Amino acid sequence: MNKHIVAVSKITSVGTAIQLMKRSRVSVVPVLDGKVLFGVLTMDEAERQIERWGDERNVGSMRLRLLFAEADDKPESAARLMVAHRLNRLPVVDSASSMHCIGIISSTEIARSHKKKIF
Repeated sequence: MNKHIVAVSKITSVGTAIQLMKRSRVSVVPVLDGKVLFGVLTMDEAERQIERWGDERNVGSMRLRLLFAEADDKPESAARLMVAHRLNRLPVVDSASSMHCIGIISSTEIARSHKKKIF
């Protein structure tokens, strides 16, 4: 899990979110309300939003999916969720009750952890 999170606030404009994702070379960012996870934004969803409504609309006004792994989840469960929803990164929260975003896990990190166990 990476504790350096590239994230946006729910009041961030869609255009600004896209610029941040491009600059950071990520295709998924957590959307936060303070430290609390509000949803997950993908580059595809953001680009569709711009085509439809323009780039000034706030990310928080979009219908976002609330997908996450908990800190004590096994990597396999995070991997299943990523595959099911076609994500390559997934926010990690401390617990489902507080929803404080504490990091992000990538499909690459999961693959590396399995490689170490296999070899």
